[in-house]
Amino acid sequence: MPLQVDVAELGGLVGECIIFGMYFILLCRATRSYILRWRRHENVAWPIPVFAGTMFLLTTGQVIADSINIFIAFFHHETRAERIAFLQDPTQAMHAWRYSILSVMVFVADCLVHYRCFIVWQRIIWVVLLQFTLSLGGCICGFVTIGLARSHAILTPQTQSALLTSFFALTFSANVISTGNLRRTSIIRPFLTSLSQACSRTSYGSTIERPRKYFIPPSPHLHLSSASLSNLAL
Repeated sequence: MPLQVDVAELGGLVGECIIFGMYFILLCRATRSYILRWRRHENVAWPIPVFAGTMFLLTTGQVIADSINIFIAFFHHETRAERIAFLQDPTQAMHAWRYSILSVMVFVADCLVHYRCFIVWQRIIWVVLLQFTLSLGGCICGFVTIGLARSHAILTPQTQSALLTSFFALTFSANVISTGNLRRTSIIRPFLTSLSQACSRTSYGSTIERPRKYFIPPSPHLHLSSASLSNLAL
C-alpha cells in the first residue's frame, strides 16, 4: 500500500526536527569555538559566520513553515480527504513559503561550497563563476515553479517534472564541479610544493631556505570531505 501524503509529511517533520536538533548542537559548539578564537585575537574569516547565521535563520524558518503546514492540515480539516487535498494543493500560501525557503537554503549552501573552492584557489573568481551561475539557475528554476503554481497557471506534470529536474540537476552539477576543483588541488599540491622549494633555493641559495609558502592550503582533503558531505546532503 503506498504511503499517503499526510503520513509522509508528518513523518518528514519528525525526522526534520531530529536533524535540526543535531544541527543546533553542532552550531552551538562551532559558535563557541569561534568566540574563543575571537577572544584570542585570532584571524577569523567573516564569511563563515555569515553563512552559518544565514543558514540557521533559513533552517529555523523551514522547520516553522513545515510545522505550521502540518498544523493547518491536521487541525483545520475534518476529513482525511480534505487534509490530503490541502497538502497536495500547490496554490496554498504555505506551499510557496516552504519551497521558497528551501530554494534559498539550497542556494546559500551551494555558495558556501563555492566560497571554499574560491579560497583554496587563491581567490580566482573564474574558478567558481560557472558553478555560481549553475546554482543561481537552479534557484531561479525553483522560484519559477513556485510562481507558476501560485498564479494558477497551467502547470502540467511534464512541465513541473522538467523544472524540478532542472533545479536538482543544476545544483548537483555545481557541487560536482566545485568538489572536482577541490580534488584537483590535492593532485597538483605536491608539484606546487616542490616548485616553491626550488624557487626558494634558486633565489636564496642552497644553504639558506626561505620559509615555505604553499599555494594550496595544507588540508585540501578536509575541504573535499566537507564539500562531498554537503553535496550528498543536498
